[in-house]
Amino acid sequence: MFGLFKKRIPKTKKSDLFPMEKMVLDFVIEQLEAPKAPALVEQIKLLPLKKRITYPKSHVTEFYPQNFDDVPEKFRFGRTEEFKLASIKITQGNKEYYCQCNFVLGQLFDLSIRPVPEKLDFKSENWELKDFTIESNVVKN
Repeated sequence: MFGLFKKRIPKTKKSDLFPMEKMVLDFVIEQLEAPKAPALVEQIKLLPLKKRITYPKSHVTEFYPQNFDDVPEKFRFGRTEEFKLASIKITQGNKEYYCQCNFVLGQLFDLSIRPVPEKLDFKSENWELKDFTIESNVVKN
């Protein structure tokens, strides 16, 4: 069964966000109302470990804390089940990507981008926001 992907899932490692990932998360932060915007900024700081997985049709960056309880309750969103916080469509010239920001247990879990960006696209900062939807209920299940 594990041979389906024909590659190993990488280990988590401490790393910074790629410019493309940072830009997408900045779009999300700009759209959130207080106190959730500053809470997400703090969560990103408290989730230094990243696991980047490239699937055939998407690229996923998962966010992990150094220790299990590193994200204090005051920085978590009220919803505890898995939910999609935002869907974002970005473009650069004729390239178009769809991004999704997901939360689990009230904290940022992953950022998925499809189709799989080329390496240069991850480093590019010249993106234009085309479409954006944000989940209005981030407080209760």
